[in-house]
Amino acid sequence: MAVGMVLWAINGAAARVASTQGTWPKAKLATILTYLFLKEIAGTVLLFPSLSRSILIYSSLPSHSNEIGHSLTIVSKRRSLSLFHALLPWVRAFKVSVSRNVPYGRATRNMVDVYVPGTVPTEAGLQKLPVVMFVHGGSWASGSKELFAHLGAYLAHRGVITVLVQYTLFPEVLALQQVQEVSQALTWIFDNIEHYGGDSQRVTLMGHSAGAHLCALSIWERFKTAHLLKQRLALEAISCSSEPLPEIDGDYLYRPDMRQPHNFIGLAGVYDISEHLKHEQKRGVDSMSSMTSAMGGEHLFETMSPVHLFHNFMADGSAIYLRAKHNAMSSSVDDVALDDNASCSEVTDAGVSMSNGIEGNGGKYVERSEDIDVGSCPAHGVMQGMHHTLLPYCTLFCSSSDTVVRPDTSIAFHSALKELGHRSELIVFENLEHSNFIVLDGPLPDQASLRRHILQIVQP
Repeated sequence: MAVGMVLWAINGAAARVASTQGTWPKAKLATILTYLFLKEIAGTVLLFPSLSRSILIYSSLPSHSNEIGHSLTIVSKRRSLSLFHALLPWVRAFKVSVSRNVPYGRATRNMVDVYVPGTVPTEAGLQKLPVVMFVHGGSWASGSKELFAHLGAYLAHRGVITVLVQYTLFPEVLALQQVQEVSQALTWIFDNIEHYGGDSQRVTLMGHSAGAHLCALSIWERFKTAHLLKQRLALEAISCSSEPLPEIDGDYLYRPDMRQPHNFIGLAGVYDISEHLKHEQKRGVDSMSSMTSAMGGEHLFETMSPVHLFHNFMADGSAIYLRAKHNAMSSSVDDVALDDNASCSEVTDAGVSMSNGIEGNGGKYVERSEDIDVGSCPAHGVMQGMHHTLLPYCTLFCSSSDTVVRPDTSIAFHSALKELGHRSELIVFENLEHSNFIVLDGPLPDQASLRRHILQIVQP
């Protein structure tokens, strides 16, 4: 799949050169694109130690299996690669077992690896373990769950059942199909993770880069379905006219799972496709990128961007509420409470505060929606009265040193969630590069802070 991504980049660059007029402009552009291409390849090569470690860890971990209704046991053990552990300190020996290639869907790549701590609950009454579902990035066109074994083993070693998910890659499918597969994997976890000793009520959905984008859209799809159903019931209670109520796409009725994870963690995610394209153009890699084609074309950018989806949903939902409210009042009908938890609050702008007293904060910034002043606004009440049960708690990590995915897209998504009145936390590091976010046991101070934050989120 990595080869396919390289070929896509080469073909895109070649097409851009071919469309350029003039010999000298063609040669100049070809030189620039070759330099950028080799630079991107060099960045991938620098990941070789981390990827190699994952392959070695994946190969050396004992297999784990479970039978529904029975105690969890490690049924077979692979011989530990003691030689590698001795010669290569960065290949750690983890007290973890892994259940490999467990299918969650019908597609060939619809498989997960489940990393289970060495000690798991095996008796009724014992507290079940927290769960992390991790979705890899790779520009929607590359990546494999085995390449992130170090992340799965690290979290499982610390008592968190970790499920590494892989999905069908572009160009075989578009990103929208990938979103559906990620959502399907999430449903599989809710239905099956207790057989591994996991707590289905403490599931954290975590994605990196393009994987964070797919996770955010998966959350959006579930949120929209649940909210439209709930909003329809609420508006029926106050609408006494022929005001049309929001329609629910029939397709959603055949995908009724609206369960949300307890937390969402976005690691250097892409949440605004249009803005990210501008960044790719600024870097000169847009012709080699698969993003535009993976989204289905530029005309679909807004519908594939969580930032725009939540912003537009807020505006559309408020308008529907106000029209129904006006009709109800004009009919001299008493106001009816929309929801037991409803609140009429409006999120206002908030400053960004410096984080202190956190291990290795490295000058990072932290912003929480709870720090924001709240005022009165009926138009937002219908939205904010429902979000706590329809969306997970969101924590967005990004870095000002990330040249691949700029922090602006995470900042914009955090702002959209604040506008919705949702609980969200934004943490901006200063010294993390794009690939540093997936090496949780890395030596950098900001990596130490990152892993501390993640463990605090998944192990409250």
